[in-house]
Amino acid sequence: MNNKVAFNRRRCYDMISLAMGTIILCSSGFCNKFPLLSSDSAAYINSGGARIVSFDRIFGYSLFSGLVSDLGSVWFIILIQGALCSLLVFYCFLYFSNNRDFHFHFITCITFVSVFMTTSVAVSTIQPNVFCALGILGIGLQLVNERLKRRDSVIISMLIVFSAAMDISFLVLFLFLAVGYFFMTLWRVLSKRRFKQSLMNAVYVIFLVGVSCLGTLLVHYKYSGEFKLLRSAQILELPRLKNLNLVQKKLQFEYEHGDFLLGSYNDTLENIVSNQGRFLDVITPDQAKTFELISSSVGFDSLFSRASISKVVLDALQQVVNVKTSEFNISGANVTLHNAIVNWFGAEIREYYLSYQMNSAINFRFLNYCQIVSVGGLIFLSISVSRRQLINKKIFYFLLVGTIANGVITGTIYGCENDMQSHLIWVLAIPYFIYLTRLPVKDFPTATEIAIETTIEQ
Repeated sequence: MNNKVAFNRRRCYDMISLAMGTIILCSSGFCNKFPLLSSDSAAYINSGGARIVSFDRIFGYSLFSGLVSDLGSVWFIILIQGALCSLLVFYCFLYFSNNRDFHFHFITCITFVSVFMTTSVAVSTIQPNVFCALGILGIGLQLVNERLKRRDSVIISMLIVFSAAMDISFLVLFLFLAVGYFFMTLWRVLSKRRFKQSLMNAVYVIFLVGVSCLGTLLVHYKYSGEFKLLRSAQILELPRLKNLNLVQKKLQFEYEHGDFLLGSYNDTLENIVSNQGRFLDVITPDQAKTFELISSSVGFDSLFSRASISKVVLDALQQVVNVKTSEFNISGANVTLHNAIVNWFGAEIREYYLSYQMNSAINFRFLNYCQIVSVGGLIFLSISVSRRQLINKKIFYFLLVGTIANGVITGTIYGCENDMQSHLIWVLAIPYFIYLTRLPVKDFPTATEIAIETTIEQ
């Protein structure tokens, strides 16, 4: 009977901790009085609401936001993101901590990464960045931990498949991590070390990424009639080519040589492509044909020139250390965002205009400084405890490799002016808070013990 009471009490603590974690993670949206919006949030909202597969991105997050919009409130998007993020962090504490009573440390970790790092901003924004962290945490649990319960393994597997389908860079990143872990483990197996279970875990994660790819293909076929991961790889590349200044040169060349129609698109691209390497809204089929022509007109000589390659490499390196989030200035996309909110969340247009972000009253400079200091502190701790078993090194090094790989991949595909790296770096703090659950609480004297010792000394 006592065991059943203790079990029910623990379950109650688990549910309360998860709910509190969800609320804390969504705090940036609550403080803003409306979910945060990025420059390309309108593209996801419009694409998902109209069930139109964009030419330049995977349909996963658009479909997610579209299905949630059917519930009638934009708040459900960030609440679901917060609940999933809270659940994955909870699983990390559950399976990497030796202390089952970790609820206080779990809430402390959630509070720290939400207040002093960009976790809450990532969760509270209508964009898929937070799912990169969720996927990496889920893959880390599947690969590094070998004592997952079947129910939890199924839930984590579904989240990995779900997260991988949110962006093309996530698919590439997750596949890279799984394949890299597979070959590293295969080398250990061939060296007659006992890592056969780890090898099977790596194969399983590769299978999950394959399932995510297949699911994405089927969804795209259902809504667009095209069995492709991307409707147009050339359009995906166009914002990147623009950021490399290759498109501008080509259009200027065409304009000077008499092709005024094609040359006139130079100003058009400035208005519909963000600095983060994405289109601000869903592009039409007619625009897609023109943009494919522009993208294909950039010759391989220009794309693989020394200057272009140097720029791509430099962007990838800069993205690895890009831990500052953007200022979330959406003034250039106000009309597009307004139309998206009116069309799909019209009942909440008043809250949209009353939000601090719309009134330019939101500022993340202090948060950026805090994140820089936090990341510096984590690096210092990593160096200082490298020879001591203070943290679970396997999960920490996996998260570190995943973070670095994400910077290289997203920097190569989208450039170095997006938030994908700054919205992922917070995962490195989790192993340190898990370590705190291992500290022996009994070593700290209670108030009664201190009073007794004081009385004896007197």
